[in-house]
Parts: sequence; structure tokens; C-alpha cells
Amino acid sequence: MIKYIELNGKVPKHSLDIFSTTHEHYHDAAVLLNNSIVVVDFDERNEAIEKLFRLFPTLRVETSRGCHLYYQKPKILIKNWTGKLTVAGMTVDYKTGKKSTAVIKQKGKLRPMQNERFLRDLSALPMLPVYLYPMHLKQVLMGLTEGQGRNSALFTHLLTAKEMYELDDQFIDELAHFIDEFVFGETLGTELIHVIESVNQTY
Repeated sequence: MIKYIELNGKVPKHSLDIFSTTHEHYHDAAVLLNNSIVVVDFDERNEAIEKLFRLFPTLRVETSRGCHLYYQKPKILIKNWTGKLTVAGMTVDYKTGKKSTAVIKQKGKLRPMQNERFLRDLSALPMLPVYLYPMHLKQVLMGLTEGQGRNSALFTHLLTAKEMYELDDQFIDELAHFIDEFVFGETLGTELIHVIESVNQTY
């Protein structure tokens, strides 16, 4: 059962214990999340997000600046975090748990959505892909270009991801190419293969 919370703008109008199973009577509304759902909040739109969405389609809700992607929460530590780095090298906000909400309706209109069918059954959502797992690093890879330390940043990022989530060499290769093509502002070119080899030889 999906629970909707009435909002006053973007703020809950009542206690989160007061909800409805439909948003139809609410001018502004949010989905009340639970401990099995995680919403990944992107504050911008870019080709990396579009690629991830094509690879791992799910409920997508557009926001004023970016979008929300809904997934099943895996058995790893995910809290309500702001500006957290992902395995894919981007920063996001994570929303999860019974005290968290995700806006879906404002000024009487639903936000634009894709795969809206998942709103009828959030338990049918796909699992959060590894690309969007949280990382404890601070170095954002998005938009890095030549002269900004891409090689060392990517090496540290890939090695940490491999250690944290026990990723195999094939996935590290896929992840490195994804970051190089869609996350970096400029690709590393032939240097990429040397970074990948160094990571796989180190761990």
C-alpha cells in the first residue's frame, strides 16, 4: 500500500501519521517512503543520468532541476544523506525510511513521470544498481577535465569501490568506461586502460 502525505508547498502539512492511499484530494503531495525503498535525488540532468536510467529503468519523477529515481534498497547501509558520492562518481541525495518523503505533486499537478505503473506497487521496483551505491570518498568526478587530477581521482575511486563492494575486474572495467565516457568532462583516451590495469593489479 502506497501512502501519500499532504504538503504545504514541499513541507508536510500534518504529522506523517496522517496519510491517504491516494493523492487525488491533495493539492500538493509526496510519497511516504519506507525502509525498503530508496529515492536517489539528482540535482541536475546530464547524459550520465540518462544512461543510467536506460540501463536500469525504474520510476522516474522529474523535479525542477533534475529527477528522482526510485529503487528497492539493497542490504547495504543507506541513510538520508545529502551530497553523497555514488560509485558512478556523481553526488546525489538519498531518501529512505518511514520519516522521509518524495514530492510527486505540486500546485495540483503531478510531476512528469516515467514508468508511473510502479506507483501502484513500489515493491515491484528494481533493485538499486551498484552504480548508485554510496561511497565514502569526497572527490566528485563529474565534469573533470585534463589538468584536474582525473587519473589519480579515478584510480582512487575505482580501487575504493572495488574494496567496499568486492567488485570483480570486469565490473571495474565497465565502471571505468562509464565514468570516462559519461561523467568526465573530457575522456582519458589511451590512459584509461593503464588506470584500470593499475587498479586490478593493486587489489
